[in-house]
Amino acid sequence: MPPTVSPPRVFEGRTLVGLAALVFAVEAAVSLAVRDHATNATAWRELIRITARTSVGWFVLAFAARPLVSLWPTPASKWLLRNRRYLGLGYAVSHGGHLIAILAAAGLEGAAFWDALAITTLLGGGFGYLILAAMAATSFDGAQRALGRGRWRALHLTGMWTFWVIFTSSYAPAAIASPVAAVAVVALLATAGLRLTAWFRSPRRHKRRGADE
Repeated sequence: MPPTVSPPRVFEGRTLVGLAALVFAVEAAVSLAVRDHATNATAWRELIRITARTSVGWFVLAFAARPLVSLWPTPASKWLLRNRRYLGLGYAVSHGGHLIAILAAAGLEGAAFWDALAITTLLGGGFGYLILAAMAATSFDGAQRALGRGRWRALHLTGMWTFWVIFTSSYAPAAIASPVAAVAVVALLATAGLRLTAWFRSPRRHKRRGADE
């Protein structure tokens, strides 16, 4: 008998990165179409808001994958963990689109755009994009081996918590007035809670603590 061939899985691996690119393309097309022209700064500001929200979604899925499968090893959580790398790259694509929208709006508005931003926003955002670029560049097996498991884990863990702080501090002030911001904050806080719960329940942590005692 010929070997059984498993059907291809939908929404697995690199398909998720392509989906993120498609979502950004649709967001950009809709934003620019509604505002009639790509030279309308309002259209790009609208795209900044939309892509920020989409990026939160990709980020939460990637950040929650490990603790979810640790606490509740269901088919859904295992799917998240299996595709965590590609969900993270989907986040990088979405947030790359966010950067494109920022630069386009800044190019149209000039110095007024940058003058309206707090220095903490500029520094935090700049650092976030630097670490995002480093994480995206090291999201492949060869780069991970070259960097070393310990350094790779430190980079990605630091990066994910950095993004968590940036997103939470950005959405928290608007959570009372905006349902979208409130949902984002709840999702971010829940994800942090999942990670801390999984860490406290980690067998390796208890084993290490027992050895220290």
